[in-house]
Amino acid sequence: PTSQTGNTAMMINDHTARNIQWRWGDVSALEPGLEYDLYVTVKTQHAAAPGDAPALDAFSFGVFDTGSASDVVAATAVPAVITRDMVYQTFKVGTFVPESDQYAYISGVNNASNVDSIHVEKFYLVPKGDHYIIAVNRNVLNPSDLDISVPAAVVDKYGDGNISAINILDQQQYPVSGAGTKTFTIPNVPAGEGVVVRLKSERNP
Repeated sequence: PTSQTGNTAMMINDHTARNIQWRWGDVSALEPGLEYDLYVTVKTQHAAAPGDAPALDAFSFGVFDTGSASDVVAATAVPAVITRDMVYQTFKVGTFVPESDQYAYISGVNNASNVDSIHVEKFYLVPKGDHYIIAVNRNVLNPSDLDISVPAAVVDKYGDGNISAINILDQQQYPVSGAGTKTFTIPNVPAGEGVVVRLKSERNP
């Protein structure tokens, strides 16, 4: 699948440098002091023969603070065997309070003999909370409709039955139905892609 945004940052996996970075700088649009979950959408090109599982790691990611010269989210290596050849996948990088001196990164792992290249479509931040639901299309070949359930305990926490669901990546809104556990469907989610849905109610506008 191609990038939904039409843009991709790509690097060859023959080094260990943090060559793909997102430096957000100004954080005034974010809620001060609130923890956010950071996600990245990335695909890899395998060098292994078709049908052979790539070995070692594919890439690593993390968050670094230039002001304190320290890790905010420690570097985490992603095993090559869980990646899909040229299929975008969404990974959670970590949870933290964003500050202006921080940046997120993808680094190579010098493993071009197994994973030739790394292609990053986007990073995105999501406010931490149980009123957000993350879902992924596990079909790595074709787009699929995603059926999503909102647990009854979450519905009860809102204290009313008037809940709507908004895909925060494209701001599309979906009707939610059912008693207790609420359900809704997001159609035509690209292969291997993830969606982040915000639940909205009278008590949580």
